[in-house]
Amino acid sequence: MRASCPLNLLVALVLALTATSALAQSEGMPWRTDFQAARAEAQQSGKLLLVHFWTESCGPCKLLEKRVYSQPQVAMAVTTEYVPVKVNATDSAELAKSFGVTRVPTDVVVTPQGQVVRAFVSPSTPMEYIGAVTQIARVHRTEAGQAFANAASQAPAPAATFAGGPTNPVNAMGATQTSAGLAAPAPSQQAAASTANPFAAMATTQAAPAARPAQQASAPVQPQVAQQQPAPAAVASAAPQLPPGSPDLGFEGFCPVTMKNEWRWTRGDVRWGAIHQGRTYLFASEEAQRAFLANPDQFSPVLSGVDPVVAVDQRKSVAGQREFAVQYPTSTGRFYLFSSQQTLEKFWENPSAYAQGAERVAALPADASFVR
Repeated sequence: MRASCPLNLLVALVLALTATSALAQSEGMPWRTDFQAARAEAQQSGKLLLVHFWTESCGPCKLLEKRVYSQPQVAMAVTTEYVPVKVNATDSAELAKSFGVTRVPTDVVVTPQGQVVRAFVSPSTPMEYIGAVTQIARVHRTEAGQAFANAASQAPAPAATFAGGPTNPVNAMGATQTSAGLAAPAPSQQAAASTANPFAAMATTQAAPAARPAQQASAPVQPQVAQQQPAPAAVASAAPQLPPGSPDLGFEGFCPVTMKNEWRWTRGDVRWGAIHQGRTYLFASEEAQRAFLANPDQFSPVLSGVDPVVAVDQRKSVAGQREFAVQYPTSTGRFYLFSSQQTLEKFWENPSAYAQGAERVAALPADASFVR
């Protein structure tokens, strides 16, 4: 009996370590560490391989781990299209050299057959990272499908017609607001009751949703993703026909519920909307609208989308942009939108202080004086 105690203790330790490891993996990017095993997994699944090169002494690499890869939505976007593998460029110098990696952090997208699709400097914000890897995957699928269709059309024997693959680009953003008012929010316990919904009558009179921007063909991938991040698209000439007197669009017209639940930019539909804290929000479905009305503060961005760093430091009202959006605290918190890379970086220097400062700003009277 005594002899079995150490064995039982060892088994318990192993189980505990295994559970801890699984938990750590679930909270961030599920990196593979063996390149060949990851490539075999990609071959079996048909996914692309995302190879992330880093080193122990790389400061930006550490920031990526803390600020980008810690966001569960980034992991969701990556694992949908890729098998992610993390490679130490110092320990695997030959592999890094074979991919032409000369600096870190660098990501290399590789087909399961070993063909390099794209190499780029790792984007430093969650939105940029998701935009980059999503665009590369979509363009690759489109090009691969079109190549197959072209080959089939040139075959001497009759062949079936194959679609060229998805051609819709990453969701384009709406108009970027240049300024926004800081309205005093209603107390959280009264948030749902204070959120107006003037869209109900409009839904019964409007037979079809408002015109949406026409889809455009995906742009060719350039040599450096970091230098060709999707720029804010021009706003469609036909803006959503909001009810008379509606305030400016919040979240740039995209559905905050879809973004919160699925980390996916989906343009809202004018049939389903609500007004909350001085902004008009549109939703992708009636179900999303109901979820928002039940708890609007859970889905709406902090300060109605105003840059919290500028608001706290300068007492100015400057609208944030979706390409500089983060969720804080990670996976459980609200969205914060920033107007630039600089203010986003400053937020990460002391996020808890700025989050508390944003709460103080939100509590100010509606007529508080701000420099516009």
